[in-house]
Amino acid sequence: MRVYTQLTQEQQYQICALMKAEHSQVEIAAIVGVNKSTISREVRRNRGLRGYRPQQAHQFALHRQTKAQPRVTPAHWGLVERLLREDWSPEQISLWLAKEGPDIFRYQPARCTSKLNPPLISSSLKLNTFSIS
Repeated sequence: MRVYTQLTQEQQYQICALMKAEHSQVEIAAIVGVNKSTISREVRRNRGLRGYRPQQAHQFALHRQTKAQPRVTPAHWGLVERLLREDWSPEQISLWLAKEGPDIFRYQPARCTSKLNPPLISSSLKLNTFSIS
């Protein structure tokens, strides 16, 4: 599984300088050490009326972070592991949690909407994210 890392402010300034020097996105990606699609996405997401500006890009990234949905917590996975050990299928777990799950799944702040759906549970099993014994 790949680890996701955000571009640093230093990399954003580097991208800006290389764009001003009229390097292509492929060249910029090689110099910065990221995939060319990362550069394309960074420039597309963070281009303002005056073009790509690193300080503005950083502010946009911070704003997107505050809107990000929280990930499923270890407590959620602990319950899923227990139910899987009891031979529940991912579909059964997902439906049960949506309908009658414990408070940690029901009564969360509005911005905390952890959803354990069957594909997420199944993919975690395939990736061996947690152990079933």
